[in-house]
Amino acid sequence: MRRYMHDQEGMHAIAAAVGELIDNPSPPEAFAWGKSDFRLRVGPYRVLYRVSGGIVYVAHVSRTTS
Repeated sequence: MRRYMHDQEGMHAIAAAVGELIDNPSPPEAFAWGKSDFRLRVGPYRVLYRVSGGIVYVAHVSRTTS
C-alpha cells in the first residue's frame, strides 16, 4: 500500500472499510472470490481478503484504472 500513500483520503477509506470487516466480514457490497475469499470495492480501490477462523486477512489492495 506504500505506493498509494499519496492518496490519504483513499487510505483512510480503506482503513475504515477493513475495520468494519471485524464486525461484518461479509458485507452486502463484498463479492465472493473463491471459497473463502472476498473482493471489496472501496472507491477506486479493490481489497481482496480472506476470512478464516473468524480472522480477516487482507491479501491485496489495488487501484483500478477505470
